[in-house]
Amino acid sequence: MARPPLDSNTSFGMSSLEVEDEKKEENLLTDPGILSSLGRRGLYAPDWQTVKEADEMGLELQKADEKELKAAAQMLTVKIAEEKRVEREAAKKERERMKAEKAAQAAERVCMKQAQKEAQDTAKTLQLSQKGKRKASSKPSTQKRRTGAAEVAAEVLGEEPALAPLPRVSRLGHQINLPAKYE
Repeated sequence: MARPPLDSNTSFGMSSLEVEDEKKEENLLTDPGILSSLGRRGLYAPDWQTVKEADEMGLELQKADEKELKAAAQMLTVKIAEEKRVEREAAKKERERMKAEKAAQAAERVCMKQAQKEAQDTAKTLQLSQKGKRKASSKPSTQKRRTGAAEVAAEVLGEEPALAPLPRVSRLGHQINLPAKYE
């Protein structure tokens, strides 16, 4: 097993040769180029095996951690994708519902307009059929002038008035005065 690394300031009661040997071993353990060039002969067998085992364990742990992180990242992306899919489906259903609602309202408006138009058309046709033909224009009624109460009184009394020529009257009821030369 490897000895704990030593600082240059502390020697723990070791001689300078032992400290140098310790530094060489430490350099050999930390520098992979030196370790590969020396092979197994450069180190004590137990130290070399422990270093190799530690490296293998470290690599295995690192690979396991990377595998776990990769799996967690993949699970997270799958979960996020699933949530997005669910949100898209909900939004699509909402859009379809709104579209159907608008279509129903538009159809209802069209039906109402058509019903109003039909009602107006039927009312119009009834009015036209009841009205019938156009009436012919009639002449204005000619109102004859009443001569007054004197004639009635004369008839009652039996006296006949003097025969005077009746005044000439126009179609509208106005008296026409003849010039003196025609009388």
